[in-house]
Amino acid sequence: MANKRRFDLDSSGCAVAFVLDLTERKRAEEALRESERSLRSVIDGIPGQVAVFAPNGDLEAVNRQIVEYSGRSLEKLKKWGTNGTVHPDDLPHLFEVFTKSIAAGVPYETETRLRRFDGEYRWFDIRGVPLRDDSGRITRWYNLQTEIEDRTQALARLHQMQSDFAHMNRVSMMGELAASLCHEIAQPRTSSICSRRSCVRSRKHSRLSFAMPTEPETSSTASVSN
Repeated sequence: MANKRRFDLDSSGCAVAFVLDLTERKRAEEALRESERSLRSVIDGIPGQVAVFAPNGDLEAVNRQIVEYSGRSLEKLKKWGTNGTVHPDDLPHLFEVFTKSIAAGVPYETETRLRRFDGEYRWFDIRGVPLRDDSGRITRWYNLQTEIEDRTQALARLHQMQSDFAHMNRVSMMGELAASLCHEIAQPRTSSICSRRSCVRSRKHSRLSFAMPTEPETSSTASVSN
C-alpha cells in the first residue's frame, strides 16, 4: 500500500498525523499508461495512418505510420491546422467538415492533401468515426487516412484523355461540316458553269446554221420554161 504521511499542527499546537492512501491514484495512473500502450500497439498494427482525437477534437495520439510519413512528432502534429500539415487549398474544407462532425457527433469522410516528410503533398481519403461508451457518450474519435494519390492521378489522366478526345471529335465534326459546306457551295457553281457552256455551244450551233448556204432549188420552173 502506498501511503504518504503529513504532519499538521492543531489549535493547541500538537502535531497531528494524516495518512493519505495513494494506492488508487497509482493504480489509475498505471491503468492509463497500460491503456496508452495497448492503444499504440493496436493502431501501429493497422495498415494505414491512424490518428486518435479527444471528444473535443484535440489530437491525442498517432500511429507510427503517420510519424514516418510526415516526419513530425506528435507535439508538432497537434498543430495540424496551422503548420502546413494539410495543403493550404484543402484546409478550409477539411476544417469545416471536421468541426461540424465533432459538434454533431457523426462520422465524416473527405479527401485532402497531406504533407509528406519531403514537402510533397499527396492525396488521402480521410474517414473519422466516434467511439462511444455504454451511455452513448463519445470517448474518442478514430481517424483513418488512406493514401489515394495513384488513384487520383489516374482519374486526372482519364479526365484529360476524355477532354482531349471530345476536343478531337469536335474538330473532326467541324472539318466534316466545312467539307460539306464547300461541296454545297461548289455544286451550284458547277451546274451554272455547265449551263453556261451548254448555252455557248447552242449559240455557236445556231450561228453555223444561219451561215450555211441553202441548196439550189431543183427547178421544176426550169423544166416548165423549157
